[in-house]
Amino acid sequence: MPSGEGNGKYSESEKGPSCINENLPSGDGNEKYLSEAEEGLSCINENLPSGNGNEKYHSEAEDGPSCRSKLTIYTSDKREQMIGLTNIMEDETELQESDDDSLLDPNYESDNDFSHHSSDSTASQRNENNNKKSRKRKRQEKKWKINEQHMKVVSGLEHKSKKKVISKKTIGPPCNISCRLKCSEKVCHEERLNIHARFWDGTKDINQKRQFVASHVKVVPILRKRRRTGARNDARSHTRNYYFEMNDLTVRVCRTFFHNTLNISQTFITTALNKKEPGGIIAADGRGKHDQHAKTPEFVKQHVREHIEKFPVEESHYSRERSARKFLGSHLSIAKMYRMYQAECEEINVEQPHIAKEWLYAEIFNTEFNLSFKYPDNDTCDQCDHFLIKLREEPSIVEKETLQKEYDLHLEEASKRYKLKKEDKQKYLEDKFKKHNGLC
Repeated sequence: MPSGEGNGKYSESEKGPSCINENLPSGDGNEKYLSEAEEGLSCINENLPSGNGNEKYHSEAEDGPSCRSKLTIYTSDKREQMIGLTNIMEDETELQESDDDSLLDPNYESDNDFSHHSSDSTASQRNENNNKKSRKRKRQEKKWKINEQHMKVVSGLEHKSKKKVISKKTIGPPCNISCRLKCSEKVCHEERLNIHARFWDGTKDINQKRQFVASHVKVVPILRKRRRTGARNDARSHTRNYYFEMNDLTVRVCRTFFHNTLNISQTFITTALNKKEPGGIIAADGRGKHDQHAKTPEFVKQHVREHIEKFPVEESHYSRERSARKFLGSHLSIAKMYRMYQAECEEINVEQPHIAKEWLYAEIFNTEFNLSFKYPDNDTCDQCDHFLIKLREEPSIVEKETLQKEYDLHLEEASKRYKLKKEDKQKYLEDKFKKHNGLC
């Protein structure tokens, strides 16, 4: 951040707004757990159903610091477009390390993280949110070398096999002018290019390609046989007719024209026809298949998810609009949570085969939840805490409305100052880029 006059206006923005909700279930049994955490959190974001033994998780999570969140003041969208040189990026890093408190937080998340976490535990919604950010990064299987190689094969691109380099699939020359079927007159060059591009567009796997070939090649009996001198006695009884579909019309072409348009071999066609079943459907490719492995029942995984969701969580100030990262008590850990899960299974008499292993518990926690155990260090606002405590303890409705208006005004003022700070930092980076490139 540039130094000099005007920086005093940011003094209040470092505190930031606070956003904490309390829905702690009341009733029998809650008091004894809350009494164990008198020096713990003063406010916890809890959206837990009452009863069913959830109270014990409140006491376990109320030992951490009070009302904390994360300071994130990155501006990455324009920065990535503006700064393309390494030395500029290094200077930018030094600037942020000296000025931005959010870099001191190991749980920092940038502004361009728009991940969200759904608290719904149904399997269907979890599948929809499978691509959202979790505690640990997910495997990028598309970037694996073997899968990139497979995509090149499916798309007909140049790739390297075990023995040699396979060239890119390109359209071959048409048949001769003397062809009796006059293929070049029926199918023009542009239409051949379209057929070739659709066949090798990368979205069709080997089964779909074989289905296309088998649907456009017909095996028919030979209409007429001629006995020639030196001919083999085992003459063919069938022949193949090749077709393309042009403007809802089926056009017959010769074998050379068909082969060169798709750039496939006769063996490919033979394999596709051999795999054709009586209904016209191609049998799926059997390579790389195996018997079904043993799977963990879904209700076991669901029980783990429900157990993790029982723990109260707290969200951050500054990144709550851009990230779903929430925070558990710093006294917790995956191992401790798993021991509590085991104790719960013993209480409700869950059979041993239906108790998840610790590796499965950790996998679900890391891949399906965006939770962290450490609170941000510089993320509390005394004024926010003061307003929240008064709003919670004030019995008068009129006084509550007045306090709420003052609290909303405080949040609005903090947001304005925070916006001004981001604009000044962005302007500084733009000026630095122009100066480096001699634009000013």
